[in-house]
Formats: sequence, C-alpha cells, structure tokens
Amino acid sequence: MTQEQINSHLRFVHIHQLLEQEIALCDLRQSAVGAYADLFTCRAAQEMVELLAPVIARHVDFRHNYHYAAWVKAMMDLKLIRTDKHNGTAINRFVNKTFGEQIDKTTLFRCLSKESDFEKIKDLYEAILSVVSQEMDRDQRLNILKKAITRARPS
Repeated sequence: MTQEQINSHLRFVHIHQLLEQEIALCDLRQSAVGAYADLFTCRAAQEMVELLAPVIARHVDFRHNYHYAAWVKAMMDLKLIRTDKHNGTAINRFVNKTFGEQIDKTTLFRCLSKESDFEKIKDLYEAILSVVSQEMDRDQRLNILKKAITRARPS
C-alpha cells in the first residue's frame, strides 16, 4: 500500500468513528421516555442522574429527609431535571426509588421554596456539586453524556 492509501484508510476509520459517536449522541439527545418524560431533560440526563445517584449517596450524608432537596436543587441547576414542567410527583417518586426513602413531596420541596430554608441544605448542595464535578473529571461516560446534554439544549 502507498502512503496515500494508508492516509485515506485512516481518514475513513476516523470519520467512521465520528459518525458512530454522533449517532450515539443523537439517541442520547432524544427526550426521556415513559414515566421519565416530564422528569429528565433528555435520555443523557436520565442516564447521568442514574450513574451519579449512587456516587452522591456514598459521598454525601443525607441525615434528614429534607436533605434530599439539595440533590433535587443540584440536579435542576445542572439542567438534568426539567424545571419547565409540573413534575414534583415524578421527582419525589424518583428520589424515593433511587435512594430507598419514603419522603413526602412537601418535605422534599420545602427547602426549595424559600431562600431562608435553602440555607439549611446549602452545604449539602455544594457538596453534591463538588462530587459531580469530581466524577465528571474521572468518568469518560459522564463526559459523553454531558456532551449530549449540552448539544440537546436549545440555543
């Protein structure tokens, strides 16, 4: 083979890999389905939350039920959970299922409704954002999901 043929083949392989990545990202940018359609901003957000939840639970001490509001606020601020829908019940169900708790919706959202109540969970909120940031630096799959989420957002 000539050098030009080798270069051509390598370009083809590289372009093929990029196309496969774009196809995968396209699927991740689609809306979440089923019960999660009103909860997550896209499929990538759903997968990211599901990957991060056990890591966050391992590193953050949720001593009281209202502490989970810090998790909700962090996921909203990271644009993983939709804020344009009335999805409090779906958020509550997801928190209870994911963290194995039985928290009522009022308890979960009380700290999000008033700035003075948010101060109670601000340290946990910041700890969660820190854990997410560390995991993003460490985990390649999370970076792919982040790329899909960023591209899924309307400009």
